[in-house]
Amino acid sequence: MNHEAGVAVTANSGIEPLSISIIRNIYSDQPEVQQIPPGSTTDEGVLASVFMGLAISPDGKTVYVAGGQENKIYLFDLTVGSFGSIFKTFWNILGLPYLNQYDAGAMDMADLFTTEPDFTAYDALPADRRIFDPEKAMDPLDENFDWTAVEDSPMIDNPADMLKESRSRNVGAVQTSFQSAKRGEAGS
Repeated sequence: MNHEAGVAVTANSGIEPLSISIIRNIYSDQPEVQQIPPGSTTDEGVLASVFMGLAISPDGKTVYVAGGQENKIYLFDLTVGSFGSIFKTFWNILGLPYLNQYDAGAMDMADLFTTEPDFTAYDALPADRRIFDPEKAMDPLDENFDWTAVEDSPMIDNPADMLKESRSRNVGAVQTSFQSAKRGEAGS
């Protein structure tokens, strides 16, 4: 735990997934919790020895996690924000209130900005084609592209689809809560 940065990190090493949880804004009414890796499975080889220890840097920007017999120490950058962080940052810049708890609990990325603009000229570097090839991205006639996936996907922001998905998720959550209650377990 780093009191000054308001960050705590836990090692989750009981059952799958082996992971760490980063808890930001621990002293606020709306702390933000992020699990790495997200989801219910462990990344192969990564965090397999998380139970051996972890530490937060004095500046609260890096988590160090034991790699065990891998003879490695894994580093996780705590300054990387989420999509909600982008919203929180521009709401703060514009002096507007947050729209929801997701925005309010996200990490503020204001340290990426300065109070004085820097008008120094710079040289734009070409794209690294190992990562992104602009010509390939602009080729609409890629013969290996699976067009059926586009045709089979739902229309974006279609209210009927969203309502149907919402109902199916809620029914699953109610059934899970009901089954837990029948077994005498605490519901979530």
